[in-house]
Amino acid sequence: MRLAQPEGALERLTEFLASASPVPVGDALSNDALAGVVDVAAADPGVVALIEQLQESPTSFCVYDFELYPRMFLRGKGDGLTVVGDDEICLGRNGGGDIYLWSAKTGRVRFLIHDQGWRVGHEADGVDAFVERVMYDIVEMADADQIEEADDDYLMRFAFALELAAESVFEDEVLDDDVAEALRGRGLGLPAIFDED
Repeated sequence: MRLAQPEGALERLTEFLASASPVPVGDALSNDALAGVVDVAAADPGVVALIEQLQESPTSFCVYDFELYPRMFLRGKGDGLTVVGDDEICLGRNGGGDIYLWSAKTGRVRFLIHDQGWRVGHEADGVDAFVERVMYDIVEMADADQIEEADDDYLMRFAFALELAAESVFEDEVLDDDVAEALRGRGLGLPAIFDED
């Protein structure tokens, strides 16, 4: 897998969430909880902006095997999950309960696999690289039936993932032909890079 690691991927995700229809998941954070999370995230204004956008809308980004919503930021904060450090914030999880932890100290994002003793599966050099990796994985795991059955909000989130990771997805040829056809059938075009063939 070759990721382009575009600068601004986190900012683009935050802007997308601000412009897309809100899809709330779970309860919003209390003011005290929000203040605690923002305090940890203060080292990176982009992470703060993401947290505040998810909280204020309230909204989520849940597509295929990735989930991100406001209460996710509290994972490991008083819930007995000891693998989360004081300077870390959970930036998402997959359906199996594996988590993505961002470190305010290093700026890196670790993917921890819960049923392997919280072993580090991979690391991203920063939040932009993390966002691109997640979007790439969403596209790689997609199947045509899910696209055909998706509601409009879900479909728009998938289209965002494809657009953000388009260069890497194109280079690695991970977009399934049936998924591409299902997208066209739902009235969505592919990013311009796919027209270069």
